[in-house]
Amino acid sequence: MFEEYKLPERMDELYAMQREASARADADEPYTGADVWRPDLPPRTAARARTVPVLTRERNRMQAELKALEDECAVLQEQMQENVRAKQAARAEAARILDAFDEAGHSLRVLLCL
Repeated sequence: MFEEYKLPERMDELYAMQREASARADADEPYTGADVWRPDLPPRTAARARTVPVLTRERNRMQAELKALEDECAVLQEQMQENVRAKQAARAEAARILDAFDEAGHSLRVLLCL
């Protein structure tokens, strides 16, 4: 989880943002960034502004992974069907050979009885 979400880097970014905010507060400078908090901004809206892009990226990653797994499954299913067809063909050939042996055995018995 630390590596996947790059937590040490994110903690460093958070610390840098905190230092920047403290420096602005000490200098009495307002923040002019796009995601500035406003008293009329509902907390849920502010939270969504941060979480929706992360969730969208995760959804896209999971959709790509699902597509890859579905493609792999389709390939494996085709291989399995080919194996089943080959097995059926081998059984049919074996049955044909056994039938030929049975017929040859029957013919031999008929010849020996004469």
